[in-house]
Amino acid sequence: MHAATRTALGAALVAALTVLTLPAASASAGPLAPRTEKLSTGPGGAQADKSSGGPVLSADGKTIAFSSDASNLVAGDTPDTEDVFVRRPGSSALVRVSVPGKQASGPRLSSTGRYLTFTARDADFVYTLHLRDLTTGKTVRLDPKLSDAYRADGPAPISADGRYVALDAHPTDATPAGAGDGGRVYLLDRQTGKTVRISEKPNHWQRSCGVAAISDDGTKVVYQDAYANGPVGGDWSDLYVWDRTTGKRVQADTTHNGAPADYESSGALISGDGTKVTFTSLATNLVPGPPTKGYHAFVRDLKTGKLTRIDGLTPTNTTLAQGISRDGKKALINVVGSGYESALYVRDLTTGSSTLASPNIEGKPTGTVGSVLSADASTVVFGADDEAKFVPGDTNGEWDLFVRQLK
Repeated sequence: MHAATRTALGAALVAALTVLTLPAASASAGPLAPRTEKLSTGPGGAQADKSSGGPVLSADGKTIAFSSDASNLVAGDTPDTEDVFVRRPGSSALVRVSVPGKQASGPRLSSTGRYLTFTARDADFVYTLHLRDLTTGKTVRLDPKLSDAYRADGPAPISADGRYVALDAHPTDATPAGAGDGGRVYLLDRQTGKTVRISEKPNHWQRSCGVAAISDDGTKVVYQDAYANGPVGGDWSDLYVWDRTTGKRVQADTTHNGAPADYESSGALISGDGTKVTFTSLATNLVPGPPTKGYHAFVRDLKTGKLTRIDGLTPTNTTLAQGISRDGKKALINVVGSGYESALYVRDLTTGSSTLASPNIEGKPTGTVGSVLSADASTVVFGADDEAKFVPGDTNGEWDLFVRQLK
């Protein structure tokens, strides 16, 4: 199964749980009503013949990238090949981004929407990392020399100006015996060509680190330190924020009283201004008060250290962190009820108000997968199948992507 057809709610959650062309608004036009459109369509609105997923957004929500197995999103595409596709401002047409002879996946966009990183894979399953300048159309390979012959293979979050790239890296056949300690996280400075290792050496051979997100200015990187083989019970996954200006790292999922967390945290995201981190945790003792059950979204203020739990519409709801605005004042959460019904909401962290972000054509809260929020909190992109009925005429039987304009 290709990566675009897989949907994850976060590393810790592997076991849990209107096709139209919108008219351009004139400068004098008032705000448009919230609306949903189908993103993963081909020329003339043709329904995709395979599934799509893994969406990412620019800060203003106008540039969108995703990966898809579909062969009919653009003319001349190759069947049974996964590619990355981009929709740019001012056009409803998709543009394919790939490397000749290779499949492409794992897109990451700079907040400006200019720079795109992605992973290419050849027939021998050798992965390489690439960067496309969407303004000039130039593609370059990112192949920095890393310690112990590690190789960067993505995904690779990138700073707003395209200078700093956070790298996931893994051992190669050339890695010295005993030096390989699972995944590592590095930061590449494309201006100087230098790299620095961000993640510390794991305290256990079975642990591995992976990059999650980078702030707009490239000064902060949030990453996950977890057991390489997945859930093992208890606190098997932790989250850290590394500061490029100081070289120091802080743990994002610490408890209010310094006691060890009783369960894992994952799915970390950082606000564009680098002041807030949101994540999902099963831990019951991160904040004061009675223990909670199930997964909950949290927000850590990196300036004050304050940690806040984001509850659902009722205290018993599961909440999953999906996105955070640039200023850290709004968060996208997936709220799951006791009957496993779910829907997306944008929570105003100042007022506590919630806005439904995934209404179907009848206006009812509807479940989604793989959702993201633009940094200005204007746009949400999510995945769903035909049964969700987000737009009329969705009958292709595949997982599609949808764009919800909130304002």
